[in-house]
Amino acid sequence: MTLSDYLKIIRKRWMVVAVVVAAACVAAGYYGSIVSKPVYEADSKIIVGKATMENGLRQMSPGDVAVSAMLVNTYKQLIRTPGIMQQVIATHPELNVTADELLQSLQVVSASGSQVMDVIWQDHSFERASAIVNAVTGVFQTEAPGILKTDGAMIVIPSDPQLPPVSKQTGIAFLVLVAFTASLFVAVFLAFLLEYFDKHLNEAEQVEQLLAIPVLADIPEIRKLDAKGVKCKGAPLLAGAREERHVHSNG
Repeated sequence: MTLSDYLKIIRKRWMVVAVVVAAACVAAGYYGSIVSKPVYEADSKIIVGKATMENGLRQMSPGDVAVSAMLVNTYKQLIRTPGIMQQVIATHPELNVTADELLQSLQVVSASGSQVMDVIWQDHSFERASAIVNAVTGVFQTEAPGILKTDGAMIVIPSDPQLPPVSKQTGIAFLVLVAFTASLFVAVFLAFLLEYFDKHLNEAEQVEQLLAIPVLADIPEIRKLDAKGVKCKGAPLLAGAREERHVHSNG
């Protein structure tokens, strides 16, 4: 089959393609605006710093920076331990979250070589997400020095629940675009599938390809409206012919 044959099939089944694509786009728009709930992300930062005292002042050498970077990797593993999560639940029962949920959904990230680690939680309520990350970082700031027996300084920058929340939800336009693209492929595939199983011969070219002989004549499709028009136009002629036969018969 040539490209023109493929395009002919799509034009023939354009109604199927249009219905499938339109239904998918409407469903995606409805899901994005009504069903899908917005998701907000709260972020609490922990700055790790190990400094040395010189002349009564706290200073950081390149070695202290390297030690702090290693402490960040250790803290990232420690903060997501069941012991810390259980302490968070015991200290803040108002959060209505379990230790398993914290272990599964709490994100702790940091850039390579950075002294800053981010504690992230996503929730349908920004206030609740802020409360959870602040509770985790607060408990960790209290418990970590006693666990590691270290004097490394730790500064916590809590999440502010009063900040205007920014939804992490995928935009409706993006959902509709994805639905349009995916449904278009499905609709075109369905059009070719219907054409493959359609055994009717609707065009002269199909007969020529099947029988390998030329078509001498074809009868076009006559619709009911066309048939009524032919009857209306032919009625005066039939009446005239009958009148003429009547005159001849009288003569």
